[in-house]
Amino acid sequence: MSRLPAAPDQAIRNAIVGEIDASCFVEASAGTGKTSLLVARILSLLRRPKVRAERLVAITFTEKAAAELMGRVRDALQRAVADPASPGHATLVRALEELDRAAITTIHSFCTRLLREFPVEAGVSPGFKVIDELEAGRLFDATWEAWLAAELARSDSLLRGPLECGARLEGGGSFAGPGLKEMARVLSRNRDLSADAEGAEPPTARRTRLVAEQRVALERALAETLELLGRCRKPTEDKAALKVTATLPGLRRALAAAAADPARGQRRLLALPPWPKLGNVGKAGDWADGALVDIRALAKAQFERDEAFIKAVRGEAVREAALALREFGAAYAAGKDRAGALDFDDLLLKARDLLRGSAAVRRELATGISHLLVDEYQDTDPLQAEIIFLLASDDAEESDWRRTRPAPGRLFLVGDPKQSIYRFRRADIAVYRQSLGRLAEAGGQQRRIEANFRTVPPLIAWVNALFDGLMPATDAPDDPTAAFRPAYAPLLACRPDDPAAPAGSPAVLLLPVASAEAGADARRRAEARRLAALVRHFVTEGGARVQGRGGAGAWAAPAYGDIALLFRKLTSVGLYEDAFRDAGVPYRVDGGRPVSYTHLTLPTKRIV
Repeated sequence: MSRLPAAPDQAIRNAIVGEIDASCFVEASAGTGKTSLLVARILSLLRRPKVRAERLVAITFTEKAAAELMGRVRDALQRAVADPASPGHATLVRALEELDRAAITTIHSFCTRLLREFPVEAGVSPGFKVIDELEAGRLFDATWEAWLAAELARSDSLLRGPLECGARLEGGGSFAGPGLKEMARVLSRNRDLSADAEGAEPPTARRTRLVAEQRVALERALAETLELLGRCRKPTEDKAALKVTATLPGLRRALAAAAADPARGQRRLLALPPWPKLGNVGKAGDWADGALVDIRALAKAQFERDEAFIKAVRGEAVREAALALREFGAAYAAGKDRAGALDFDDLLLKARDLLRGSAAVRRELATGISHLLVDEYQDTDPLQAEIIFLLASDDAEESDWRRTRPAPGRLFLVGDPKQSIYRFRRADIAVYRQSLGRLAEAGGQQRRIEANFRTVPPLIAWVNALFDGLMPATDAPDDPTAAFRPAYAPLLACRPDDPAAPAGSPAVLLLPVASAEAGADARRRAEARRLAALVRHFVTEGGARVQGRGGAGAWAAPAYGDIALLFRKLTSVGLYEDAFRDAGVPYRVDGGRPVSYTHLTLPTKRIV
């Protein structure tokens, strides 16, 4: 086994690698060497004669990360095998020969393997094909067009209500948020969370009742308003009277439309502007018998009723749409069945159902999987967590993952809640915390590593000071966000700084920009000129120093290729290109990434 670098938390790292008879969760911040620990833990397992590579499963987030992890495990094994005196040498030789049988892969690839091993039990075609997001999108679009044409031709289509309430097929309209097609896509991706959208009262009936109640309320408010306006001494001058009077023609038309055709009149009621807020508008002297106070109170109450009505009716329309789109989901599933295809969500859902529904399959898998290691656990979604804990459970009969007990030493999780950024892919910090609790109740260890080998000490100090204030620990019972906001865990700097750096050199440079011209573009141009000058200063005058790759080698002035300039978006990047060209700074623009950047910035080898 390769020795881990000495660190202030070295004792914790040694325990993580050596105490393999206990399941363990490791919280590891960026730059703390978690992948090295994962590799070292795998080598410790493979030293044991009873642990075979083919019974190891290591799951990580991407195919690239899985390939890198396999490569690092292979390199570590080769180094260990090259030393005949290495502990467990014979078993490591065998492990190296068998390494290709180990499942070091992504969760989707692992689920594919499960379904191919147990197609009958999983209810899938033995020869199913996995379709990627592009192919799944094409099938989704084709199914949508065919289903929608047939659905809209039906006189009893449940889509009619949402469309009459302002929904759009492709988004927009008076509904906030996505259109019906995007709603269908979201429901498809979250089909494991589907619940009964109908409820005790069918949504169509409830929406009809809400519209009828609103019509009665508006008619009453109209009558009361007219009575109060009759007590205004200056109806053509008082601002409150004018503001209310302006709304009456539209209100009368909407009420007439709703009376003539209640089914379609609801759209007119929904399209009405909210009842005007009066606040302190109007003069008490313009009204008799305190009518101004009464009309202000009426306006406030009706405004609130209008808002509640719109919210309730649209909620029922969404429920109607969900019921209709459930039929689309069945049509989409049927299309995949005809094609013998499973998308990525199907892989997870069917693997989960297989494990949850068959104790016999889980008993067989328990004999084939001795250890399950999961990297980047903070990116795990509820389905993936369920699969992992069902596989690790010591009781094949328990089908609820929240009551499972991972077998001692079988489960090893690594993650960092601060890096949980894939909410759009259903990563859930609540599931992360629930998993930790389940592991702890089963006697598993919880460890945290804090030593950072990637970043120089001055920057670590700045990051600690900044984020300790931005991400404070809280368990306040009245704070609904506390469960979703992990506290910041301070890092310990272990990478040596530039020995030639002057004492007190800044870790972070704040570059103020002033412009005599007004406007955002003028400020950006001024900023671009300052940055171009700073980059030239770094490279040509030694204004900054960087170290060789991997934190090794001599410190020296950076080359232009050592610097990257990060943007939130590339909308105004042309202004920066102009400034760099004028300053004679070579650059390359690299776009189309979640964080777009040009190949120019502060010396990232030194600060990141």
